[in-house]
Amino acid sequence: MTGSSTEQCSVDDLVDVLCGWETVDTRMVSPDRAEQLDIELIHVHLPALEQAGLIDYDSAGREVALKPLAESVKRLIQQSVEAEHA
Repeated sequence: MTGSSTEQCSVDDLVDVLCGWETVDTRMVSPDRAEQLDIELIHVHLPALEQAGLIDYDSAGREVALKPLAESVKRLIQQSVEAEHA
């Protein structure tokens, strides 16, 4: 991967996290749903995040790494979080 990234994980780890979020109201995520999440990540979400400059994505190695955020993006996220909790 190119660039200096601060945090890195595998696509499989991301799928596990997303499955965990979906099980808040249920006991398990089916293997079919986990596969669907994997497909959505690798074909839609990860390429979009990489194109936006937010991550480095190595599709061959199935690794994802966060890129450092610009200060303007950090402020925008902080304002969004504050507005949501207001």
